[in-house]
Amino acid sequence: MTDIDNRNMEEASKTKERTKNHNKYRRDKPWDSEEIDHWKADQWTDEDNTKSKPFLEESSFATLFPKYREKYLREVWPIVTKALEV
Repeated sequence: MTDIDNRNMEEASKTKERTKNHNKYRRDKPWDSEEIDHWKADQWTDEDNTKSKPFLEESSFATLFPKYREKYLREVWPIVTKALEV
């Protein structure tokens, strides 16, 4: 055998070793089934509203904004709250 053949065989064995352990820890996942349509969007019905309870608490938070944003937020805030009420 020539040196080139030896090198090719060594490279092939190295790649074989690398790919050999490639799927060593891969296990089938229950959600990887072909039977499941992952892109299907279920319709929301009135019955779903009765099953789940509405939100009971209103969340609130406080954040410090830079001075240059404060004026903008004071202008826009009524518009935002009006859009959320609709």
